[in-house]
Amino acid sequence: MEESVGIAEELVLLALNEDGRVAYSAGTTQFRLSILGACFVDLTNSGHIEVDLDEVRLRDNVAPCSPAHMRVLDAITASPETHPLNFWLHRLEPDAQDFVRDLLQSLMSKGVLDREEGRLLWLIKTERYRLTDGRLQKEAKLRIAEVLLGDDIPSAHDSILLGLARQAGLLESFLTDSQLEQLRERSDMVGNLDLTAKLVERAIIDAQQAMAAAMMMQPLPC
Repeated sequence: MEESVGIAEELVLLALNEDGRVAYSAGTTQFRLSILGACFVDLTNSGHIEVDLDEVRLRDNVAPCSPAHMRVLDAITASPETHPLNFWLHRLEPDAQDFVRDLLQSLMSKGVLDREEGRLLWLIKTERYRLTDGRLQKEAKLRIAEVLLGDDIPSAHDSILLGLARQAGLLESFLTDSQLEQLRERSDMVGNLDLTAKLVERAIIDAQQAMAAAMMMQPLPC
């Protein structure tokens, strides 16, 4: 029986280039927050947590989940107080690379990826991830394209995937700038219809605005 792939894992797949390297956008704040947000969405869908405008709460669900998702649950469990989603995204952001590594490992355990190690200039260790099952990545891209080009209301899963991929800067890897501009209105309409995903999107926008404001406050060179 084929194991299911969550939204966080699909985002990681979308971040892989054809040469097997993780896309440059994976180093951005937007990508890190999107990956973390996708983990919260997965946990909401699996019934492990509840998320509303004010706080994230644990539910009585002891079903096992992946190491990346356990990182979220462990952090929430260890906190003596409840906090809103925005708090948790920024609290966990420094560990985003570990989340991505866990998600890549999960995809390898499901037979979707293989890891290939090499050397750059015989000195720097490099890693590539070969798609052993490229169907999942192609299907994710195709579903996003069909949502953007169609007229129907997408499934909750595809709406969330589209919205988080857009915020993570991953749509640019398979859609041109002109296509993205033409489809912006449709993307705004059907992306992130889910409450948790909307809160993630809001957190990313707030982070971008804060960074822009910080840059504007920097003194001009003499």
